Amino acid sequence: IEMWQIFVLAFLSGLTMSFVAPARESMTPYLVSKEDLLNAISLNRGVGYVLRMLTPAIAGVLIEIIGVDGIYYIAGVTYFFILFATWKIRTPTRAIRERATSALSDMRGILSYVANHPTLFRLLLLSLVPMVFAMPYFTLLPIFATDVLNIGAPGYGLLMGVSGVGATVSAVLLAMRARSGASGWLLLVSIATLGGFLVAFSASHWLYLSL
Repeated sequence: IEMWQIFVLAFLSGLTMSFVAPARESMTPYLVSKEDLLNAISLNRGVGYVLRMLTPAIAGVLIEIIGVDGIYYIAGVTYFFILFATWKIRTPTRAIRERATSALSDMRGILSYVANHPTLFRLLLLSLVPMVFAMPYFTLLPIFATDVLNIGAPGYGLLMGVSGVGATVSAVLLAMRARSGASGWLLLVSIATLGGFLVAFSASHWLYLSL
């Protein structure tokens, strides 16, 4: 395996997710009532976070046994189960287009809608802050595991797993608050807290503090 092949795979994976993620998210409102929407979104994310918590820890152990290539083979096989489960989902209703439109005109319509709804515009800006400035820390975790903390592949899986624990707890708490409504301050405090913890993590050479 050459580096250029990994870059091509990463590019194709990111390109695919740019279509898959919005389509997957758009299914949720058709599966539950409006009153249960926030709860459903939180639980849906929570399941994803549980997997993010368990799979890296398992993979970190298995790398020592079957190697990195073995992990990729297992991941490839599990995608068939995911595809089958997604294929079995039946949404009761679908949005029907009244007229044919292009992707460009759809994009202009989205931007126009967001521009005319200031609250939505601010929320999108806030959501971009952690995605652009914080979440890329995942790509640097292998360097911290090997060169900073000296804990190798199993330790890297542990670091990934711990981040999943925090995300799972957050998703459950958000689901519990769904009925009373989530405060905008909660989003602001969460982003600020994430930034503070990342600064502390970047300066840490002690495993337990890093976790």
